[in-house]
Amino acid sequence: MEGIFGGYLRQSTAVTVMLGPYVDATDGYTPETSLSIDDQDVKVSKMGSSYTGKNETTDPIHNALGAYECELDTTDTNTRGRLSIITDVSGVRPIRVDFEVLDPMTYDLWHTDGTGVTLKLKQLLAVNSGAPGIVGECTSGDFPGIHGIGFGTEAGIKGEASGNAPGIHGQGGPCGGHGILGEAIYGSYDGLRGQGHGSGNGITGATEPAAGGHGIFGLGNLDGIRGESMSNGDGIRGVAGHNTGNAGIHGQARIEGGGAECHGILCDGGGDTGGNPTGGSGFKSTGYRSGDGMELNKGATTGKDLDADQTDELTTAIPELGVGVPAATPTLINAVMLLYMALRNERTQSATEMTVANDAGTTIAKKGTSATPTVLTADKMISG
Repeated sequence: MEGIFGGYLRQSTAVTVMLGPYVDATDGYTPETSLSIDDQDVKVSKMGSSYTGKNETTDPIHNALGAYECELDTTDTNTRGRLSIITDVSGVRPIRVDFEVLDPMTYDLWHTDGTGVTLKLKQLLAVNSGAPGIVGECTSGDFPGIHGIGFGTEAGIKGEASGNAPGIHGQGGPCGGHGILGEAIYGSYDGLRGQGHGSGNGITGATEPAAGGHGIFGLGNLDGIRGESMSNGDGIRGVAGHNTGNAGIHGQARIEGGGAECHGILCDGGGDTGGNPTGGSGFKSTGYRSGDGMELNKGATTGKDLDADQTDELTTAIPELGVGVPAATPTLINAVMLLYMALRNERTQSATEMTVANDAGTTIAKKGTSATPTVLTADKMISG
């Protein structure tokens, strides 16, 4: 009995198929349009198994020209591969109809526009010329166009650049979506990691003109963004755009729950455990044209423009020097204070001595002096 190919079916999905056309057993061509076919007259075989009655209990009914509608349920179609159907009906020539049952993903890709299809692939290699190899686009809801989950130390999505094109290119939506979002939820791994070769960048982030978005935005319990330079490269490099107010690198510290010390941008020149004497800068800033190399502003009422160890000397009142011998190599603050006290406070000078006093008039330091009609000689200062 020669089989007829009836088409493709979706695995574990109820469906109505056409059996026939049934023709008269004697002349071989007259359509039989009034057959009484019981549901158990329909025998199914899954991937070469023995023929048994179908699980669905509806009797086939005539449709047209000897073709009959036969209903199958999810049990009848639960096995991928060939599904063969024959019928045991007297007075007609026997027929066999073969179907191919596909897994839901494959069937949906072939028989729909692909919307909402979830792909489960062991490996995908997409090669294209003049266009992206893979394009993922989410048209509704707050979902990623492409979502990759890595296992162990492997990446969920890995892109390798060739030529001047990026390994992975992500473009955020108009409602605040991320072009590329990398999130590490287990272990001590990177949500997003890029490694550049040659003169290429590991990760490059760019925003649309005047959009106000972030080229790269990092939020982490440890480092939101961490850059580690190799050889002569920059760990993190930021280039500001042309619009007013743009920052090449913008760092904002956020503390939730209090008690922690967080840095908007933390720069560490670091040390070389390999003995390399080359020194690097924790932070290097170069201004362009009339711009500042580095601009620092308070972020809160209790904040400081610079690190506290540096800014207290510039913005906080400093005490006068006490009684003692001025150091030969003073700190900048002590040197400035000594000059300030010598100019502001009471000072006496005789033929043999010159003094520097504090605000209360107490001498803190003095030096011996001597003079001739043409030369004034002053000794080093000593304690008052």
